[in-house]
Order: sequence, then structure tokens, then C-alpha cells
Amino acid sequence: MDQTIVKDYILKEKVAETLFGEGAHSEILKRAAPIIRFLCQQGAITQQIIDMIWNCQQGKHEETVRVVYALINEVVPNIPEPLLDSLFAKISSVPQDQYQEMYLDFLKEFTIRALGTSESIKESRKRAKLMQNMEELAALEEREARVDKL
Repeated sequence: MDQTIVKDYILKEKVAETLFGEGAHSEILKRAAPIIRFLCQQGAITQQIIDMIWNCQQGKHEETVRVVYALINEVVPNIPEPLLDSLFAKISSVPQDQYQEMYLDFLKEFTIRALGTSESIKESRKRAKLMQNMEELAALEEREARVDKL
């Protein structure tokens, strides 16, 4: 099946709203990572979906909070950098007097994964730039060789 069709179906049928809305259930949330990863890979993850994920754990039972934290940490490597920044802003807006051991564990794992993702992105950009430079150099050398033959 074409991935575009699947992506469009997920968005049209508001799957994220169902998963992370008022009726969010921890057993379903435990299985939501592949959908979020898919939306990220398809360029279809939005600020609204990130907000829903974060908001679905607020004021909920400890188990739901734990599951959402695990979900976020599982998909961090897939979230585009601008949305990762906005998610970090939400995370960092939690007042210190509300920090609990579970939150600190989540924050530590999130930070490690986000920094690793950021470094991977930087390395990928460096490699892409290096490849571009090498291609440009090869093209220049080829042109020079043709000029020398004339």
C-alpha cells in the first residue's frame, strides 16, 4: 500500500486525536510509537500532534504519565528539530516544585536522546555538504580536463 495513502488516512481519520485525546488509554499509548514515527518519516507530524502527545499525560494517573514519557523518548530520534525544540520548551516549563523522580528520569533520557539526534543531524549535514563539495570538485576537474584536451 502506498505510504501517502496511509498517511492521508491517518490524518483524515484523526487517528492522533483519537490516540491522545480525552479517552487516551495507557495500553493504547504503549503501541502508538510506530504511528508517530511514520508521521515523522512522512513529514506529517505537526505541532498540534506534539501538543496532544504532551497534553494527554497532564493530570493523569502515574501509569499514563510514565507511558507517555516512554513514548516521547522512543520517538525523539524521529521528531524534526523545530518540533523537538518546541517539545523541549513544554518539558522545561514544568515548575521545579513538581519534579518527581519519574520526571527527572524522563528528562535525563530525553536530553540524551535529543542531543544524540541533534549530533546525528549535524553530522548528516556535514556529510551532505562534504559530498556536495566533492561532486563540485569532480565536475570542475572534469571541465578542466576537457579544456586541456582542446
